[in-house]
Amino acid sequence: LPQPGIYWETTPVSAFSTVNESDFCKVRSIYIKYPPEIPLKASFDVETYTIKVGETTILGNGKTLPEEFFQAFELAEQGTVITLEAIKIKGSNGLTTIQGPYSRVKQSPQGTKIDRSEPAYSTGC
Repeated sequence: LPQPGIYWETTPVSAFSTVNESDFCKVRSIYIKYPPEIPLKASFDVETYTIKVGETTILGNGKTLPEEFFQAFELAEQGTVITLEAIKIKGSNGLTTIQGPYSRVKQSPQGTKIDRSEPAYSTGC
């Protein structure tokens, strides 16, 4: 089977670095699915993943981004590199790891509060 895609909510991680920072910070979950050009129906679960905010490593479990990620993002200095490194997923053929890195640079100054009052995108995929 082909490798599924990683989605930062509804945005493919290939666009990880280009998502508007305000929208990037409103994302609550990571999803795994086949892109529209692969017409296969399959279900995938996010088991674990690693995100680095500068030198801070955050280990996540499940699809929901942990509060620790948002706290580290707020405390990071402008210019800090945010990297989604590896995601372990479970699908019909067992456990697989999708290796990054998918990176972006923080645009806002250190201490800028993240407005997460509503999602930037419809939740789910």
